Amino acid sequence: MTSSRLAILPAALAALLLLAPAPAKAESRAEEDVTPRALVRAAALVAVVEGVAPDPSAPPADGVAGVLEVVEVLKGAAGAGERVLVAGSADRHDVRVPAGVRFVAFLGGIREGGREVVGGALGLFELPGGTVLDGDPTVRLFRALAGEADGGPEAVPAVRAALVRAAGEAHPRARSGAALDLLRDPGLLAGATEAERAALVDAFRNAAPTGRARFHLAGILGRLAPEGGAALLVEALLGDGGEALPAAVGPALRALGRPAAIRLLAARTAEVSPALRLRVASALGSTGSPEARDPLASLLADGTPEVRLEAAVGLGRLKDAAAVPALLRRLRGDASGAGAEGDAHVRRALAWAVAQGDAPEGWAALREAADSDADPRFRAFCEDTLRNPVRAFVK
Repeated sequence: MTSSRLAILPAALAALLLLAPAPAKAESRAEEDVTPRALVRAAALVAVVEGVAPDPSAPPADGVAGVLEVVEVLKGAAGAGERVLVAGSADRHDVRVPAGVRFVAFLGGIREGGREVVGGALGLFELPGGTVLDGDPTVRLFRALAGEADGGPEAVPAVRAALVRAAGEAHPRARSGAALDLLRDPGLLAGATEAERAALVDAFRNAAPTGRARFHLAGILGRLAPEGGAALLVEALLGDGGEALPAAVGPALRALGRPAAIRLLAARTAEVSPALRLRVASALGSTGSPEARDPLASLLADGTPEVRLEAAVGLGRLKDAAAVPALLRRLRGDASGAGAEGDAHVRRALAWAVAQGDAPEGWAALREAADSDADPRFRAFCEDTLRNPVRAFVK
């Protein structure tokens, strides 16, 4: 490739690719499209590249943001030393490719004389300064995947081994993507060796508390069902960064296939901190398991409205008629002296959850509320729910 070949990228996209850190907008591509396997499969050329300083004696080139020089080809037809000019607006700040910075780049086929970057901003994995290619875990990952990109079933062990290693040691973005690749391909996990299973458990333990890798690794633990997996998931949920885990921990506990795993979570509904009770309620609701019904119902009496709302939504997600009596008692109060729910947001969550239970007494209660409740906004909500009971609840 010569320096006259321009990558056909609009200025805005070039800016998203090259600014650091990348704006959130650049991360909007579906996560499944930018996992390591997906990027390797989509790219015609996978290469380690380096930013090249512009030639100060050369006249400015319209639309050129910088130059990438190929250091090592991992997949595709190119040679070391070939260069790609990246398009961009010269009058914008920090758009030019930083000189001396190395990336693993995923490039499409040549189109109109240039290459585009596959995966937007996520199609460039920046490598740490001073990276030794043979020792860098991210480079090793993509080198291994590129080598097996067109392999058949016999390539599965090598692909799995590369992804397992990456889930514990690669670039944070590659860790997350590797875990997601493993999670969404049951055939890969099914053949995991004992050493690989242990490595994935360790990867979960050691993952950054708020990183996406830990979220996907929680799902992997549910699939692998290691000894002590339920306790590990629950403690992670209630530890640092656990606020990002309920939607992963709930399904993982159910996937373990043991009611005791969900009971282990249910036992934490008495946590002192409202924030922790909120996580427990959210995770219980995401299990989709009847085992979660009674502990969620107990949280309907919580002193924190946000916890009561999460418990109501969780009960609705179970779609269990047996949950309707508890929901109605909280909504309307009961003979034992428990007062009716007073928070407007929680009342709507309760009404929505009642509809999801699909019980005759629930429909009758919603009809009554739609006709005669003192709050006109709640009457309207119940009427809307009766007309469209399957609509999602927006908190």
